[in-house]
Amino acid sequence: SGLVVPSISYELHKKLLAVAEKHGLTLERRLEMTGVCASQMALTLLGGPNRLNPKNVHQRPTVALLCGPHVKGAQGISCGRHLANHDVQVILFLPNFVKMLESITNELSLFSKTQGQQVSSLKGEPLHRVGARSLLSAFMVCWCRPVVT
Repeated sequence: SGLVVPSISYELHKKLLAVAEKHGLTLERRLEMTGVCASQMALTLLGGPNRLNPKNVHQRPTVALLCGPHVKGAQGISCGRHLANHDVQVILFLPNFVKMLESITNELSLFSKTQGQQVSSLKGEPLHRVGARSLLSAFMVCWCRPVVT
């Protein structure tokens, strides 16, 4: 589609985060900024104002978020919250984990205040009913996982 996604090396990413933290850009603020920016990009890819029009209620977009128990997962949950606040149907898949980061639990608390759905199993849940074919054609799927170095 011609969409260019800029990227940086892992080492530079770590340095930038350290400097940001030093100057007061906390994890909570970064999660919020990432969620807003990612949701704006997703809204553009979903059709922007043409798709998210009150006259197009029958074409309400759906986004499935597949998140894990780490910072990248918290970023995905934040993005989902912002999408849900823009009247996008959001299905958040987050498996049950014994231990989760505080950032995950905080984001889940905020996400629960939206109309988005959270599921922890694919059996009998919204993702299962939709089916893989629909996921590939009508849905945007975001996989939120950490970068492995």
